[in-house]
Amino acid sequence: MMDPCYYNRLEGISEAGLRPGMGRSIGAPAYDAHARKGIFLTEDDGVRFWYSKAEEFANHQSDNPLEDGLVPIVLRIDPAGFAEEELSDDALGTRDVMSGAYIHPIGIDPEYIDVWDGSGWISVDDWQDIDIEQAFDREEIEDEDGGPEEYYLFKYHSPLKPNL
Repeated sequence: MMDPCYYNRLEGISEAGLRPGMGRSIGAPAYDAHARKGIFLTEDDGVRFWYSKAEEFANHQSDNPLEDGLVPIVLRIDPAGFAEEELSDDALGTRDVMSGAYIHPIGIDPEYIDVWDGSGWISVDDWQDIDIEQAFDREEIEDEDGGPEEYYLFKYHSPLKPNL
């Protein structure tokens, strides 16, 4: 099972794992009640959809997602970390992604969570080893005074989005 989140949340996840009610990563406030139901997981083939939604939301929420840590990161959850019989279908998520989407009502401890670092899976404890700048193309433009200004755009094929 997979779960996209943002880089700026990895420190907390490495300390406490995933917990219901920690706040949603994507979506409008209208989804808050739905988001409080638990931990949202998807099958491997749903990652591409949710990753692109996380990028869109980051661009909408921030003028500088790199600086704000709003860089999508994919979490891989070891099935030993949750009770499969407690998973419930996430009808909204399944409809959106056209793949299996699920809700787990209780937390998942950090020892069951790996993160994709751009080239392989690492323990969530090693989250600081991820170079989030690899998710961006950097462009230099002139600011209004004619001086240089850097601008970061999410790459079309980000190394932080695993090929599943």
